[in-house]
Amino acid sequence: MTAIIIVLIAGAIAHTVVSHLTRTPEEDQTPRSWKYWHTAVAGIVSGIALGAVALLVWIATGTFPPVWTLLAASDVLAIGWKLHHHRKRSHERRQLKAMFERPSFGEGSQ
Repeated sequence: MTAIIIVLIAGAIAHTVVSHLTRTPEEDQTPRSWKYWHTAVAGIVSGIALGAVALLVWIATGTFPPVWTLLAASDVLAIGWKLHHHRKRSHERRQLKAMFERPSFGEGSQ
């Protein structure tokens, strides 16, 4: 098996697991067509960014990096961003929940 196939399979598995673990109730309400378009646009933007980074590395060093290393790096960054965003949303959700559980001014004083 070549390195690029290993990276593609590992990336697909990692993205699937992370997407499942970071799912929120709001995302269950999102229409599938929007999810598909969002995935397609994110993939196109990621491909353009990947090509730009490869071009910059080639210009700076004179050697073109292996594509599998670029794919692995982009997977790690994307998963890291998704986990960071999920952690931030979870923190905000906990803060809102705590705020709504506190009694309002004058509530429960009798």
